[in-house]
Amino acid sequence: MNDDIAQGMTDTEAVAHTAPAQALPVIFHAQFVRDISFENPQPALLYEVKGLRPAMDVNFSIECAPVKSEQYKFMYEVQLGIKVRARRGDDIAFLTEVLYSVLVSMDGVPEEQHHPLLYIEAPRYAFPFVRMIIANLTQNAGMMPLLLAPVDFRALYMQRFGEEIRKSQQAAQGVA
Repeated sequence: MNDDIAQGMTDTEAVAHTAPAQALPVIFHAQFVRDISFENPQPALLYEVKGLRPAMDVNFSIECAPVKSEQYKFMYEVQLGIKVRARRGDDIAFLTEVLYSVLVSMDGVPEEQHHPLLYIEAPRYAFPFVRMIIANLTQNAGMMPLLLAPVDFRALYMQRFGEEIRKSQQAAQGVA
């Protein structure tokens, strides 16, 4: 590398400038809203009952499907769904549902590692965007923005697939 060019660079920039480009094993190609809805069935309730926080029922769904690609061997669409139902007593204060997708490829990752990456890391990547969308929806409906708490996607993964994982590990060890 030319010394004149290197003088203005940090060590990290110089290494990046001279290092050959390597393909990343996991690439997030795109992210997008697949479906979105917001229902505010009784907006007057929001203003009649000041100070009473609605009870929130928050549900998550994570789905994954392979995507045909001529360029990538292992490409998937991972869809994070979040549904929030807010109630004041027996009345629904609001109902919102967001389905948010990311397109991810994993050509440099062994196939047996795809499942946890798709169901833990891809939703973890998408969550801040869905959280922002829900906060904006609730704020634009005249409420305080709903800021969802951070989510442990590894715990959700183990809750959903833990028993299958334990059984397959036992089968691999020859234990019935």
